[in-house]
Order: sequence, then C-alpha cells, then structure tokens
Amino acid sequence: MSDEEMDREWKPSNRPQSTMAKSFSLALNDLFKIDNSITDLDAAVSEKKKAVSTQTSELEALEARLKATEERLKLAAATGGSQGKPSGRSSPRQRVPLGDTFKENPTSPLSAEFRPKNGSYAPGDLPPTPGPSEGESDSDYVLVERRTSADRRQDGDIPQQK
Repeated sequence: MSDEEMDREWKPSNRPQSTMAKSFSLALNDLFKIDNSITDLDAAVSEKKKAVSTQTSELEALEARLKATEERLKLAAATGGSQGKPSGRSSPRQRVPLGDTFKENPTSPLSAEFRPKNGSYAPGDLPPTPGPSEGESDSDYVLVERRTSADRRQDGDIPQQK
C-alpha cells in the first residue's frame, strides 16, 4: 500500500488526543509550516517581491553613479589629468628619490654581528660553547679554611660570658 492510498483510507477516530500528541502535532506544524494559509504565503511572497524590487532599483542607481564616475575619470585622463587644481590627496611638491641607499650596503650592518666568525655554521648545529663570563674564571675561586670555633662548639658571634 502506498502513502497516498493510506492517506485516502485514513479516517479520524472520535477518541480524544493526548496532550503529548497535541503538542507534538503543533511542534511539527510550527517546524514545517504545514498549516500556513494561502493568504499568509501570498503575503510573504509579495513582501519578498517588494524587497527585491527596491534592492534592484538601488542597484540600478549605484550602477548609474558608477558609470558617471567612470566617464569623469576617462574625461580627466583624456584631458591630461587634474592640471588646473591639485587634489587634496597629493602634495603640491614633487618628492625627491632617495637615491641608491641600499646599493652601498646591500646587507644590514647588524647582520655581521650575528654571523659566525669561522664561517662553518650550518643550519641545525648547536651554538658554540660560551667562554667564561664575569665571575667564572679559576682565579675567582677562593679556598675557605675550616673554622676552629666550630670545632670547639663555640659561636664566634656571641661573646663568651665568664
């Protein structure tokens, strides 16, 4: 039996529906907009048509403004640009080029500072072991003799009472 045949043969019973069945039916109707009337659909369609027509007219107005601007630009380019008055975006003075600044020093002077001195550095190598820093040379170590007061269990800071 197909769905259409089952729908045709279905007859509502006179039994009352449960609250759960009613709420489920309402939720389905809201979700899929099953029970919308034709007038509601017609109003929604006419509203969308109106929105499309207003957007189309706005688009046509923008296209007309764009064409007018393009024509003015072409006319200005054909007459040699804005020779009569300078625009506010460009400065009235011509800028002087800086010259060959980078030809004299093709690399940064700082790059020599970080370059390895022996030239045998390869990517992935460990950095060289640093030399002795401040306070790490052999002459800075001092040999401390054992305290004699500690041997006698005396504290040198507290004066002895006699």
